[in-house]
Amino acid sequence: MISDGCKGINVLEKDYTELIFAVLNSSITRLSIEMEGRAEGAGDLQLMKNELEKILILDPRLLSPEEIQQILIAFEDYEKARNSGQFVTDKLQELDLAVLSALNLEYRINELYSSIAMKTNLRTGRTTEESHVID
Repeated sequence: MISDGCKGINVLEKDYTELIFAVLNSSITRLSIEMEGRAEGAGDLQLMKNELEKILILDPRLLSPEEIQQILIAFEDYEKARNSGQFVTDKLQELDLAVLSALNLEYRINELYSSIAMKTNLRTGRTTEESHVID
């Protein structure tokens, strides 16, 4: 999701740049964006600087090396699939599970996807398929 209110991201601890990028591509960030943004005409999402500053993100200093590695591997797999034009839902789900696991919240993945679908539906007025929900 892109916003013209954001010209870039400054990662203060450069060792965490790839990890921050990985987390920003997860569905947790998408939900945070849906929650902070404002609906505009035709269901577009408006994000200005003050809203972007409220986006939730993991503090990488609180993660174990194993958790960081799991997130980075899942993100690499997601990026490979996305760059090759493959269907990426499964790879995104792996990334989401890695991020949620670092928070000890992996059991709430269906709630994450349901919340995104609900917020998107409220904003756009269109029903979105909850294709990510795990049985």
